[in-house]
Amino acid sequence: MLQILMGAMSAASFGVADFMASHSSRRLGARSALTGMLLVSTAVISMFMILSPAADGLAVQRPWIACLHGMAMAAALLLFFRSMELGPVSVAAPIVASHPLFIMGFALATGSRPGALQLTAMLLIVVGLMVVAAGNRQARIVPTVDSLRSRRGALVCAFAASAIYAVAIVSAQQAVRWSDDLVVLWLGRLSGLAFLIICSGLTRSVPRLPPRWWPFLVAHGLLDSAGLLFLLLGSTGELDEITAVVASTFTMITVLLARLFYGEQISPRQLSGILAIFVSVALLSAGL
Repeated sequence: MLQILMGAMSAASFGVADFMASHSSRRLGARSALTGMLLVSTAVISMFMILSPAADGLAVQRPWIACLHGMAMAAALLLFFRSMELGPVSVAAPIVASHPLFIMGFALATGSRPGALQLTAMLLIVVGLMVVAAGNRQARIVPTVDSLRSRRGALVCAFAASAIYAVAIVSAQQAVRWSDDLVVLWLGRLSGLAFLIICSGLTRSVPRLPPRWWPFLVAHGLLDSAGLLFLLLGSTGELDEITAVVASTFTMITVLLARLFYGEQISPRQLSGILAIFVSVALLSAGL
């Protein structure tokens, strides 16, 4: 049950955080929004590392895996934020959330053997996410990005983010086998921030972070860090791909918030996909 609980808490944190990201990306730009969030997250985790009584005893082995996780996560989030900047949240979020399809492939390739009920439930979750992504043909796009080219760009960014996000999750789950969760999160955030700084240097662009946005970015950074920490805490044993699959249901929260605040339409097909996800998570819980 630990995998289910941690996955659900991760989904709740990521769901709200990613909706916040859609707002800041459209106002500040994807790179500025992500830079602000990572600055906050890195500062908070670094402070916790310094003040924690157990910090001296935290183990770190094979740090390159944690750094790979951080850079992949930053790249995936940058593409995800860009996708939400260009197109509707109700399409971008479910596509990115379909990353368990890649994770399941990796798990099966490395010898993991979930039971028949667990495998069926995970497959249904992925199918439900794909239905949610494909089901909305009438989603309203903000007026400044309503061209066909922007929509196609949003789809390309979302699919690329999904694949890279899977790499970030798998590398994080592998890293916690060798190092403590907090160390992995800290190294990941540092390497992700370094990745963004390098990208900004190569493109000669400075992130735009107005002072009035900092309370928003602080809240976003705390929620995103909490979501990742819950994901790592649920990846401490066998079948940790279950945690990643359950956490991927964050898309339901993000889509519902987009419906509430942006007025994006949710079609009956999408509603059926969301229902299938809920049923699949219940089946997954019963099979543990």
